[in-house]
Amino acid sequence: MLFTELEELVLKTLSFYEPMTLAKIILGFENEILKKHPHFNQEDLEQILFKLRRMGLVTRRTMKDQRVWQRAHPPRTWYGRLWLKLSTLF
Repeated sequence: MLFTELEELVLKTLSFYEPMTLAKIILGFENEILKKHPHFNQEDLEQILFKLRRMGLVTRRTMKDQRVWQRAHPPRTWYGRLWLKLSTLF
């Protein structure tokens, strides 16, 4: 999969363990990349999050009346699940 620089930045910023609001995501960005894209705003961020959500890389939930996003663990392949089950038997 090819990602744009901003999509990579969002994926790098999102946590696997802690759901993040839009404010936390923006605060986690690196300054150098944001200086390259001065036009980047909240609407662009929401579009990127929507695209990543459709790809299955990000999940969205509602906590305390706020939308939060979290990086999704990639699903295991069928042979990965088979190997895990076989390894627990021996």
